[in-house]
Amino acid sequence: MTTTSEVKSALDSVARSIRVHRDIVKKAISNAALSSVALSDLATEHAGMISTIQAYTGADSFETLAKDELARLTTEFLALKVDADAVAAVDLTD
Repeated sequence: MTTTSEVKSALDSVARSIRVHRDIVKKAISNAALSSVALSDLATEHAGMISTIQAYTGADSFETLAKDELARLTTEFLALKVDADAVAAVDLTD
C-alpha cells in the first residue's frame, strides 16, 4: 500500500515535471515569435535582390534558375511563416 507521504511525493514530482515542460513550451513559443519577426524582415532585407530577380525575363538559364529558386524559397517561406505564427499564437493560460 502506498503511504500518504509517498503519494504526496509523487504528486510533487509530477508538478515539477509539468512546470519544467511548461517552461520549455513557453520558450518554444517565444522562439517562434522571434522567428516570425525575423521571417517578416526577410523581404525587406532582400528587397533589392527580389526586385532584380522579378525583373528577369528568363533570357538565359541563370535567370530562369534564379526565378525558379526564388519561387521555391517563397513557397517554403510562406509555409514556415504560417507555422511560426501558429506556434507564437499558442496561449498557455494556466
